[in-house]
Amino acid sequence: MVLARVASYLFPQADTVSPLSYTNNGSGVPMPDMRRKAEVLRADSDAPAITASIAVDDDEAYRPPYLHAMLAGGIGGTTGDMLMHSLDTVKTRQQGDPHLPPKYTSMGNTYWTIFRQEGVRKGLYGGVLPAFMGSFAGTTIFFGCYEYSKRYMVDRGVNPSLAYFTAGFFADLAASPVYVPTEVLKTRLQLQGRHNNPAFSSGYNYRGTLHALRTIYKTEGAAELFSGYKATIFRDLPFSAIQFAIYEQEQRLAKTWAGAGNDIGLPLEILTGA
Repeated sequence: MVLARVASYLFPQADTVSPLSYTNNGSGVPMPDMRRKAEVLRADSDAPAITASIAVDDDEAYRPPYLHAMLAGGIGGTTGDMLMHSLDTVKTRQQGDPHLPPKYTSMGNTYWTIFRQEGVRKGLYGGVLPAFMGSFAGTTIFFGCYEYSKRYMVDRGVNPSLAYFTAGFFADLAASPVYVPTEVLKTRLQLQGRHNNPAFSSGYNYRGTLHALRTIYKTEGAAELFSGYKATIFRDLPFSAIQFAIYEQEQRLAKTWAGAGNDIGLPLEILTGA
């Protein structure tokens, strides 16, 4: 009986009602014929796997391949981090300034002082290589884990909002062993500026990323590359969970506003992801 229903669903006859036609489910609410068939299968306790595959939320109907999601997330996340790296350097210098009185007095003053005294490549964009590596690898892992976790839970009947929240939490946890060590390298190189920097005394003096990695490993141990790991994940895991739970809901609202079958466009994509 179950196989017959599956066959009739997968291979409809010529006189079968179109999947886009509407019928009545007894409650006075019109519904697509496909949904009606899904309800029939759902009522059959012998077909839980088939039911799960058909009764998919409309927002999950289109799913890009995992590789596409990972690359899109990696490229998008890395692009944003690279564009904002100079401001991240300004923040890091202000937070890690050891001078008394402080060398930097405001964001604008910090930006201009670093640019004037140290330049762009070694000053404002100091530490950009580990930032790039950590950002691309971390976001690629994040989105791969996020998509897999989200789909796994949604397909098994977990409430979508809870699935998005949980997937964001575990995706960040999976990416943290990659982005935390690169964050340590990035921060030290940002504080240092260029090698033998006469404009700022941070206590660090590395010739580059590889020299910083070797020096930290030899003098402080590999564990130092995970300095602040616990504080980082206590901050980032809840942030990612909340961020993606809200993001997915905003995407749903944007798609509803744009209308069925319409692309929401780049402005709304940016707005929902902001």
